[in-house]
Amino acid sequence: MPIEIVAKLYRSWSRFVLGKRTISLSFASASLRWSEERRIVHTSNSIVETTVHVDPYSYSLADFPAIVETREGIYILVYDGLFIPPLYEGGVFRVRGIMSKVSTSKGDIDALVVGIREALTFVEPLRAR
Repeated sequence: MPIEIVAKLYRSWSRFVLGKRTISLSFASASLRWSEERRIVHTSNSIVETTVHVDPYSYSLADFPAIVETREGIYILVYDGLFIPPLYEGGVFRVRGIMSKVSTSKGDIDALVVGIREALTFVEPLRAR
């Protein structure tokens, strides 16, 4: 991933020094993590790049893998925690991911999978909310 995108993803509040301690924050939800895995991901060979709008403070980003719905109706399934803080803040993003179908307890959804080794995928912040 280009260093320019990594620089846009970095949030100073997610890792900082307090006194002599370095502190890293990560999103987690005990209620989401204690429940059994509810998703099966069926990937394709299709790489999709698109621009999406994400509303801030999505509770579903505290799960692993995190999932967030965009205003365009596209879901993003996130395996890399580097992408979570900017998505949590919301805004406009360029997303490059593997088009997949995710089977959930509520039915199937189409999602772009990001943060995996199988392909160059990323979430690039374009504009804050």
